[in-house]
Amino acid sequence: MKWNNYYVLGINMADKRLKSIRSYFDTTGIHLNNDEKDLLCNVINNQDRYDGFESSVYEEHASGKDYNGRWESSTKTQYKINIDENDFTVDEHYDHQCDDGYENKQDYKLTGVRDVLRALRNMGDEL
Repeated sequence: MKWNNYYVLGINMADKRLKSIRSYFDTTGIHLNNDEKDLLCNVINNQDRYDGFESSVYEEHASGKDYNGRWESSTKTQYKINIDENDFTVDEHYDHQCDDGYENKQDYKLTGVRDVLRALRNMGDEL
């Protein structure tokens, strides 16, 4: 009987996390593993701490050689969490520059559960 009680408690806990996540995201057809649920619920349950949180600027540098010679590029990405009782989104600022003058700056509002999870994972230890 204890096993059944433990099992029921486990399901209730899982349902509670999913219910919380579903209040912000459409999860139809999406399987979330326990780590993903934990990450999302950490932010959901600590809204005062994370609303308005801005990550560090993440920089990636690349270089190589092509038919024109050597090239170098730099990509900078920064995230901002927006969460309140009604909405959970992440703003992503993306800035890619290449030494040949190419530049691509984009601002995205991430609203899908997979996109938000990707951003939260990229923030990693900062959360």
